[in-house]
Amino acid sequence: MPTFAEIETSKDGGVPILLVIVTHLGKRYRYCIHETSITFDGEVYEKVALQVSDIKKTAILKSDDITVTLPRTVEVAQLIFPTVTQHPIRIEVRQTHEGASDAPLLFWGRVVTGGLTKDRNSVTLTAKDLFFQREKANSRRKFQPGCQLLLYGHKCRANVARSMVYTKGQVIAGALYIDVTDQGTAGTSFRGRNLAVTEQRQFLVGSSIVIGDKRYETERAPTPSATAAMPRRFRFHVSASDVSEISAFYASVPAGDNVAIIIPNCERTLTCCDEIHRNHLNFGGQPSIPYENPVGKINT
Repeated sequence: MPTFAEIETSKDGGVPILLVIVTHLGKRYRYCIHETSITFDGEVYEKVALQVSDIKKTAILKSDDITVTLPRTVEVAQLIFPTVTQHPIRIEVRQTHEGASDAPLLFWGRVVTGGLTKDRNSVTLTAKDLFFQREKANSRRKFQPGCQLLLYGHKCRANVARSMVYTKGQVIAGALYIDVTDQGTAGTSFRGRNLAVTEQRQFLVGSSIVIGDKRYETERAPTPSATAAMPRRFRFHVSASDVSEISAFYASVPAGDNVAIIIPNCERTLTCCDEIHRNHLNFGGQPSIPYENPVGKINT
């Protein structure tokens, strides 16, 4: 096991390599800023004329928006030009070094705008940080009150099959509605939480939905749409084209087979790790660290 001093200095060894992963409809495009293409963790990262704007983090791990510029000739550029995709695009930026076995996460976000540069030789993607699933990428990332591990990553060890929620969905008036069910409980209770309280349902923010054999990314926090018969009903916001696709799928299956699987996000707390993901033994934070240090200043 490495010593504290080794952890503090290990990030300085070797030539730095920036890894950029673009995800669209479950497919990952991998690029790197390095002298040559590389293989990391069993995956090939293509060397391209890639530029990433400065990544600035705040004390709560949230980053400012970043811009990624790629040659127009790379495959991922087809998502922007000549036709812009209607499905969410995710960008993940990690940094590693030659000879290193880990690659801490610098940025994880969703593309909000994209287009060609003035010379029309490159495409730019502007991404907004989704800090709910961030893993803090500095030398002290293992010593934070909240968990900083990437959800469902190899260090987090949360199991998607154990965390996911099997439920029913339906499309009404062009919108997707899902009842976050919990068999054996009544009212708004779900895995010990009262979903009528905003703070108790933050794990739904940034969640994904699996319907049929496709996975859909939510665009923003679900909207409570409870009825007397369905007290845990929420409207999940996906793109209009996704809603049309889901509606067509539900119409093609027998009645009662309108299954929707929710893959929940995480609040980075020990409570959420235990209640929602049943993974408290692998919690990556130090919840006993006080919010204020002995001299009265906030720990960040």
